[in-house]
Amino acid sequence: MSSMTAVNTLESVRTLPGSLNAGCRLTVTLGGTHGWQTFKGVFLSRCDESRTFRTSIQPASDSQTKPDARSGDSVGVTYRVGNRKCMFCAPLVSLTWNAAGGEAVLGWPVKVHHLRRRAFERAVPPSGQAVTVRLIGTAGHASPSEPCEVRNGRLLDISVGGLRLAVADIRHFEPGATYRCSFTARSGRSAIVFDAIVLHRGLSDVGQPTVGLKIVGLETLLDSSHALDRLARVVAYFQRAASRRR
Repeated sequence: MSSMTAVNTLESVRTLPGSLNAGCRLTVTLGGTHGWQTFKGVFLSRCDESRTFRTSIQPASDSQTKPDARSGDSVGVTYRVGNRKCMFCAPLVSLTWNAAGGEAVLGWPVKVHHLRRRAFERAVPPSGQAVTVRLIGTAGHASPSEPCEVRNGRLLDISVGGLRLAVADIRHFEPGATYRCSFTARSGRSAIVFDAIVLHRGLSDVGQPTVGLKIVGLETLLDSSHALDRLARVVAYFQRAASRRR
């Protein structure tokens, strides 16, 4: 069973207004030439007539600047409702910015994805199954014309939110670097492709160099159902395999 359900807001218009209220905390993700940027946000208001809503955008750190986003760009929004994480993609209508942050007007999303908490619990590949992840260095969300570097890592664990890899040399992975990742969980299946940012690097308990990455940008895809569902299914597949071993 998948750990994700998708709700079409064009068929069930009450879904979004019912779960998004003034003051609801959001995470807003934008991609650009300088890479992925994630901001804190607060839902401000909605306009049913124009099918738009307003949200504040605050830098998550002192080093963040105005995103290089333009009208029409896809913006990823995530928020929590109970024990579920909700994600959707919305078109940017306008963005105003000042020294303290900004305010964005976004269009109504087509779909809202609800992911159960279990999808964010780390799962390890089945015993005896080595999963290789290919990483291509890239500055932003667009496919690089000249890849900065190509690396490989062995998957140690994964969730819908991130993954941990065993690598040959952690010095090749700078925190904050963005990689286009791809892997195949089962033979004969097409690769799952997504972007991820290096969060940390270190050594495992047995001295193996490891790298931790955060998956980013999935919610900015206009047709994100496929990638999200495949990741959730892989996590569920690994979790079922682990349960059978107990």
